[in-house]
Amino acid sequence: MTGAGGSESIHQAASAGIQGAGGSLPHLDAIQASFGSHDVSGVSAHTDSAATAANRSMGAEAYATGNDVAFGSASPSLHTAAHEAAHVVQQRGGVQLKGGVGEVGDSYERHADAVADLVVQGKSSESLLGQMAPAAGGGGGVQAKVVQFDIKSDLRTAMEGWGTDEEAIFTRCGRATAAEAQAVLADTALMNELRGELDQADLSRVLDNLRAPLADKLRLAMRGWGTDEDYIHRSLLQASPAELAAVAADDALVTQLEGELSGDDLRQVLDRLNVPLARKLRFALRGWGVDDAYLFRSVETASGADALSVAGDAALMALVDAEIDPDAQNLFRGVLARRIWTMANNGPRAFSLCMGESAIRAARLRSMGALELQRAMLDAVIIAGNPADMVIQAFQSYWEVETTVVAGATAWNPAAVIAIHRQMKLLPSQDTRAGVWNELQLTGDPDLINRAAWNGSALIVGANIDPATAGTQTYGYGSTLTAAANATDTTLTVREGPRFAVNDQIAVERSVPANKDTGKITGIAGNVLTIDTALTKSHAIGAQVTPDDDSALHEVPYLDATVRHEIAHAVETSLGGVTGFTVGLGGWWTGDDIDTWAGGMTNPWTPNDGSTITAADLQQIKDTIKDAVVNRKGSLVALAATLDPAHPLAVNIGKGLPAIDAAHACLANGDSFYQNADQIVANNGKRFSVSWWYKCFMSHKEEVVGQRLTDYQLYAPAEFFADAYTMFYEEAHRIGTPGFAEADLGRNVRNSAQREWIRTNVHNRGQAPAAPAPAGGGPAPTPAPGAAPVGVAHAGGAGYGKHAGNPGP
Repeated sequence: MTGAGGSESIHQAASAGIQGAGGSLPHLDAIQASFGSHDVSGVSAHTDSAATAANRSMGAEAYATGNDVAFGSASPSLHTAAHEAAHVVQQRGGVQLKGGVGEVGDSYERHADAVADLVVQGKSSESLLGQMAPAAGGGGGVQAKVVQFDIKSDLRTAMEGWGTDEEAIFTRCGRATAAEAQAVLADTALMNELRGELDQADLSRVLDNLRAPLADKLRLAMRGWGTDEDYIHRSLLQASPAELAAVAADDALVTQLEGELSGDDLRQVLDRLNVPLARKLRFALRGWGVDDAYLFRSVETASGADALSVAGDAALMALVDAEIDPDAQNLFRGVLARRIWTMANNGPRAFSLCMGESAIRAARLRSMGALELQRAMLDAVIIAGNPADMVIQAFQSYWEVETTVVAGATAWNPAAVIAIHRQMKLLPSQDTRAGVWNELQLTGDPDLINRAAWNGSALIVGANIDPATAGTQTYGYGSTLTAAANATDTTLTVREGPRFAVNDQIAVERSVPANKDTGKITGIAGNVLTIDTALTKSHAIGAQVTPDDDSALHEVPYLDATVRHEIAHAVETSLGGVTGFTVGLGGWWTGDDIDTWAGGMTNPWTPNDGSTITAADLQQIKDTIKDAVVNRKGSLVALAATLDPAHPLAVNIGKGLPAIDAAHACLANGDSFYQNADQIVANNGKRFSVSWWYKCFMSHKEEVVGQRLTDYQLYAPAEFFADAYTMFYEEAHRIGTPGFAEADLGRNVRNSAQREWIRTNVHNRGQAPAAPAPAGGGPAPTPAPGAAPVGVAHAGGAGYGKHAGNPGP
């Protein structure tokens, strides 16, 4: 390029600037490391007042002539020093410049800029230098005096005289290096000169060519009488993410944009800048009407952090609620909750937006999205366990049930709710979501405060139940030794021999590995088991004898078992009864007709002393027993002692009448009769009992006792089914783990008929067209007048459950 005084005056000025003693090239180490074989260690650099004056006179920032470089500043930048060093190397290679002075934007200038860019980046420029000045190339003399000018001088030259050379300005700015562009933009005086010489359109072109900061372009577009919306949009589209973020963070500039733009123009600008969601919402809410479309579109695309910020802004949330109708409020909160859950993985914060009365909560959750998404969030909230009211509402929504607190109970223990939730998730949805179970009730009822129960539509939990202290329940198969067993013995005397079968592989003290003995049963004589392997250890009375597998007697957390048990009652209700299981497999009968009950026995009313009972006396005995059952009068022996000695019951109480003995055994043990299985009278292949709670007579097959999974299965037909269901799903948590498949469910229910009935008629019922299952369903037996419906709750905790709403024992 040339200066105002022509090439001769330029050469003179350049010569004057290098007369002083030179020094090493600034940033020599970095430059030489990049230049490689192109040695610039001998370049003489001038930074004194003469060099400064020479540059000023030429309007230059620095220049190179021969082996000398003169800088207009005492501390030139790395880019400037490298640029001039590149010119020195070019001259060594024999460059040819018109008039001995570099032209604006010529190939040598662009080459020097490219070299300097590599140096600044810490990269090698050796090969690039070699394109114009091979390392072995000759230097000196061909161009003795060559000057390179800076962009500022070029721009001022283009503005001199009567008219401005706009094209020269555009061309020079378009060829500007990054350093040159920054120098021009930082020169306030020069920028003011350009603004004075150019109109808005031309100045915008200059800013584009100089790659000006986005903020400068936007402010330019809003200067004068009108706003250049097209230039604003074009500038935004060309901007880098960093530039967009910088403008979005400039509150004053965004406010200015909001004042100058409106409608789609402003929406597009706010979206392109990705300003905070709160700002977009306030824009959507301002004016005479709410911009619903923009409001919801903005929420739909918000980041997790943005959504969280809005959810935590009480004033903004109140403003939104005040400006939109209730349906829109529900939609807004649901969509915002989805962004918080999916983008920030914050379940409690997301659900807090949906909480409220059940209908409102349901509407907000529907707005959140797919059911699977809702349940994933609700599950996270429940498992988090805090705060309690949030856990309860999340549970209600997850299971679509109501939760209530009655009979003096105060508040749900979140730990209990979490335990119930976790267990229910393991069960088939066709069982937990059949629509029969619609309430989770916390009760302070003294009869239920330590228990759980099912009342036909509600799962009732006692207020004292805490998973940490509720203890366990015993499930599985086994018995205990009634006589000590010694090492070398091959026989075991147990309380209940019928609990086992020949060829069973059994263990003594299986739960105590150090004292465990095993063997196979080869014979059973009453309660004496013969095994094929002599014992190696001694075992005391009371030691457990069980199958040597996972079906053995074992402890199950109380609440886990209870939840499965109560859901089993709901399943029975939804199926309209499970008589195929209770009656078909268990042979259960229940009712208030003592004659039908006793009719299942052999010689139910025959005394063992050979005496006979008249019809009138027999009727009096029956009436007395029925009264004792209905009114819970306890032991018949104790009752007989209060009667006239001539009363037929008093006369025959000790004469071995099967019907009297069966009723007495249960009434004497009260509602815990099932815990004494060996006392339940056996007769004619069946066991006969009476229910203290249901006020009725019952019987079932003998094998029910021997093959029971729990003692509580003997309590009533509903419990016979419920505990089998409970055991069937005990390993549901293992589905999908190595070595366990869905087909393995129920493997610890040793009675194959019971196991397969549940699999076919309960577990698989949703996998086939609706039709009566073989030997399944059907109504339950009608309970006696005044008795509770069949389906008493599971035993557990301090006692057992009972049907809610009935008088206690």
